[in-house]
This record gives sequence, C-alpha cells and structure tokens, in this order.
Amino acid sequence: MAQTNLDKAAASQIAVWVDLVYNGVTVRYVSGTQAVLINSEVYTPARGLEATIGKNHGGVADQGAFFQIADSYEPLAAMLKGYIHAPVDVTVGHVDPNSGSGQYERVLFVGKIAKVTRNPSGRQGIAKAELVGTKSLLNITLGYSLTPTCQHRFGDPATCGATPVVVSGTVTAVRVVGNTEVEVAGTFSDLTPALWKRGHVEVAGARAMIRQVSAIAGGAKFVLTRVPPDSWVGLAASVQSGCDKQPSTCEDIYDNINHINPPGATIPAYNPLVATS
Repeated sequence: MAQTNLDKAAASQIAVWVDLVYNGVTVRYVSGTQAVLINSEVYTPARGLEATIGKNHGGVADQGAFFQIADSYEPLAAMLKGYIHAPVDVTVGHVDPNSGSGQYERVLFVGKIAKVTRNPSGRQGIAKAELVGTKSLLNITLGYSLTPTCQHRFGDPATCGATPVVVSGTVTAVRVVGNTEVEVAGTFSDLTPALWKRGHVEVAGARAMIRQVSAIAGGAKFVLTRVPPDSWVGLAASVQSGCDKQPSTCEDIYDNINHINPPGATIPAYNPLVATS
C-alpha cells in the first residue's frame, strides 16, 4: 500500500487536532504553537494537547482512547467543575502543520467524552478526557431482565406508545442544600409525582433526571439527581415527564397498560416451602 505524505512526515511534524461539539458550539484545537487551517477551519494552538488512541481490530469493545489538554480550555474547564454538562462529540486526528493548508490530515477517532479528570499521573494543570466510540454502544447485554417492571424505553412510539408531557419554562432558581433543587416558571397543569418521576429537566443541551416534584407559585420545583450550574438561572428549560416503569403508573397516569412489557410480572415469588432441588 502506498504511503501518504503524512505517513512519511517526521514525527516532530505531526500535530494532534481535536473537534469538540456541544450544544451547538464547536471548538477546534491543535497541538503546537501555531494555528492550523484544516478544511477551511482555523484550529487554535492549545497547551498540553496530546492524544492516545488504542488499536481496534473489529471487535465489539473499544480500546482505550483519550486526549489531554491544559485544564483552562473549554469545555473541559466547565466539565471539571462537576456540574451537569451537555454531551460532547469528539473527533481526533493528525495533521502536518507545515503543509500550508492542512491537507495532509487524518481522522483517528470519532466518539464522545465519557469522563474528564484533573491532573492525570500527577501532571498539574492538565485535564484528561476519556473517550468512547460507536463500538461501545454494541457492548450491551441483549434480552430482558425478568422483573415486574416495564422494559420498554419510555415514549418510544414503536414499543411504549405513551406520549410524554413536555412543558417549556424558565429556570428561576438553583439550590443545593441537602437536595439539588431547580425551580422552573411555567404552566404545569398536573404535578402528580408519578407523572414526573424519572423525567428530566433540560437546559442548554444538558439533562438531569427528576426525583421529586412539588408546586410553587407560577411553576414547579424539581429535585434532581445531578447538580446544575448557577448559570442555568434565567435560561429556557424543557421539562419532560417520566415513568417509574410500574404497571400502576402505566395504567393510571398514561392509560397505556396494553403496551406494558414486564417480563417477570407473571413469575410467582420464590417460596422455599414448595421449592424442589
């Protein structure tokens, strides 16, 4: 197989580039000290940028993949604070920065950021982003759990059939005192707890699951499973109802009992008095 010019370039001439896309924002970084133009897009030089992409040979599991960069660069700087953040799509590649227009570039990895940590291996001021790719989605257990709760994905028109309730509003307060609470101004005609449990509040592309709900003047207060940033206050929110997978919720809240799928509902409880070896 013929080598490309990138293959032939000295290692010192190869630069790492990353595209990071989240909530409609795209940032582009390249290792080294000079900006590089790739496919008509300018990549900003970033301190400490390097990437390690494990070999993949066609199996169902991704090998290790990550990149490192100074912890002052977004969106990693925000993700390190531990607040809810919108999912980040990642593309990692190599480029010859001396090619003039970056035409000798190669894509090495496409996926998402799974986890961000600070100071990997004691390296101060560095953030490490662990990545997952498409193959990781295939590494799942097929079939159903034999439980008395529904196994359908809530709101899926092909299986569940229930229609989620969606309310648009504005975040008016964020509190973290014992619980993580978010107040949303909006028109909530029904605040039955079972309707909203396991639903979510979405702001700026980031979602948090709802644990509890209660009425307040002009809207509703939600207890969430994750901590949102204070910057949510004043932003538009989309609140979607959920389902706790119980047959009673499916029947009483959504009138959807004909679509429920609890594989273990008809399995009798274990009774040691009548059990046989």
